Amino acid sequence: MASSGKSVIQTLKRLMKAPWEFTGPQTSPEYLPSIPKATEYRIFCPATAQSQAIVPTSNPETVFDIKYYPRDQRRNRPPIRRTLSRMRMLLVVDTRNEGCVAKTPLAVNNRS
Repeated sequence: MASSGKSVIQTLKRLMKAPWEFTGPQTSPEYLPSIPKATEYRIFCPATAQSQAIVPTSNPETVFDIKYYPRDQRRNRPPIRRTLSRMRMLLVVDTRNEGCVAKTPLAVNNRS
């Protein structure tokens, strides 16, 4: 019991200082705490709305229209056209062989 009382007294001595042991700006009589109270610097909470939003919904022309990113140009692109190398091969009628069908690529299609 006595040991617990001594430990409490030692803890209080360690936490509490004598007035002459304080140094720094807090020793001057003009010193004010740097952290103001919440009631001193914040009148109302920023998350509270002061007034309700007025949404025009009475006329059908002015109904509030919710669109997902209406001006986002990344979503307005045309679809990407993909071509396969097999699709580049076309059946071309060779005029020299009169109606025979030959497979030639578009880039090699030379007419003489």
